[in-house]
Amino acid sequence: MAIRHAGRTLVEKTLTAFDPTLSMYWRAQGEEAPSSEAGLRIVAVTDRLATESSRDVTHPIDLKLDRDYHALGGERPYFDGKPEEGIHWYRLKHSGTKSVVADLSVQVKDRDQPSDIETFVREASGELRPYREGGFGYLPETTQTMPGLASFRVRRLEAGQEYLLRVAANHPAYTLRLRTYPGREGRSAAESVTMGMDFLVSLGESWHANVPRRGAVATRATLPHAEIQGCIACHPTVFTLRAYDAARAIGWGDVNAAARMKLVEQLQNHPRPFPGHEGVSWTRTIFSARAISSRAAAWTRELLPYLKLTGVRQWEEEADGGAPNVSPFEIEYERYRALREPEVAQRIENEAAHNVIDLNWKILGMAELKKPVRELAEKLFSYQGKDGLWPMHFDRDEDGAEFISWHALYTLARAGYGLDHVRVKRLYELCLSRQKESGEWQGAARHKAFDTPFRDTQFAVPAMSALTVAPARGESAERPMGVSMSLRQSRDVSAILKLLESGNAGERLAGVRVFCSQFRELTGNRKLLDSLLKLSQDEQPMIRFYAANGLAR
Repeated sequence: MAIRHAGRTLVEKTLTAFDPTLSMYWRAQGEEAPSSEAGLRIVAVTDRLATESSRDVTHPIDLKLDRDYHALGGERPYFDGKPEEGIHWYRLKHSGTKSVVADLSVQVKDRDQPSDIETFVREASGELRPYREGGFGYLPETTQTMPGLASFRVRRLEAGQEYLLRVAANHPAYTLRLRTYPGREGRSAAESVTMGMDFLVSLGESWHANVPRRGAVATRATLPHAEIQGCIACHPTVFTLRAYDAARAIGWGDVNAAARMKLVEQLQNHPRPFPGHEGVSWTRTIFSARAISSRAAAWTRELLPYLKLTGVRQWEEEADGGAPNVSPFEIEYERYRALREPEVAQRIENEAAHNVIDLNWKILGMAELKKPVRELAEKLFSYQGKDGLWPMHFDRDEDGAEFISWHALYTLARAGYGLDHVRVKRLYELCLSRQKESGEWQGAARHKAFDTPFRDTQFAVPAMSALTVAPARGESAERPMGVSMSLRQSRDVSAILKLLESGNAGERLAGVRVFCSQFRELTGNRKLLDSLLKLSQDEQPMIRFYAANGLAR
């Protein structure tokens, strides 16, 4: 299939039963309609964020920074296309007078395959060279199905320089999100907080776009493993949301609503039935089920019955696959915030802390209970090292760790200590100075076997946000992509049911795609399940494929 206008081919693609659609953005230059050798049903819509795309690296599309763009990748074969098909090239030029740090993301409504975004510069010889200045150092585990691909990159852009942006969205429609922040030297405290929030949810969403787990999505011709698709992944998901939403709760804006929504939906799609207990769901993809259930309670209450089932008398650390173990004070603090059980409150107050991590969570719990914390805070201060950092153990000769220290800063801020306190002010300035150029905090791997920027940044962001004046309150203009939260929360599935039962194959396909990516847990709804079972026998192969995906639990 080829679409032509004025003697020029606009787009061409082979259409099949598995890939029967073709979409494109086209800049109209007159009233004459484009033509093709086959009859087409043309639907034209206006999209103020639309941009053309180019598969020719010598003729990239010019983009501006600090805005979003919608692009279409419908010319790529849907199943098993060649690597070079569906590659789009864009050109960025930083027209400012100072270098900036750019957050570059490709976002899609549902994840079929990993996406990738990368930057290049053109040498004097005309050759392209990958450009990676200013990038973050974190690399996910090497078990990624497509190692090296990432839908989020950070790059330092120099004033007056041009950069080429290569995008492989692996999706029929995608959004390019291009945001800039000042470099480290010119960055205010408020900009540091906003940048840290943006970094967390952008990197967390990118982690889930290319999950480093065996059984994750690799090609569209294979079914993903349900446990991997529903993995909570505490570092990129729970740690990220804990920090991001703590800042939002005290007045900071929703700086990347679409990425945040993806992470919330990951948590809400995760709970699995707990065998032998009607109406009880739990987390199956990691063995610290109490810790995960308590941490995730702020975004999905479906795990709370499991927490209740475990009782209130259990008080011990939980291993989560990497040091340090999860503090019992963290588990019970999060549990108390969700369930308000008096017995848990008493244990938070009466149990003894055995290390600095315990002490931080105990102080946070006491502050939540509105109990006196001065004596505990003084004990915390007594273990601070000369370099401003805290050790993990109650050992003043032990080297300090940044993730524990930023946790202490957040703890002290929640306990009522402000920048008028000399030691808090010094720690605040130390934390601010340790933010990396790309926006995250990540110190030495001391005391942690699983070293990621999520662990450090989850405490630095809420600590800094609590001690820094927030910009004027205002929700982001960016709207979350995908199905609205109100539809999920109300369990009103009439809209998706209407799509699943439509006589139009395109609408059925849209409905089953939404079901698979957003509403896996609703297979318990009999009407939806019956519709999905019916679609597993649909005349359209692609609809049968997605229905089978939705039924795979």
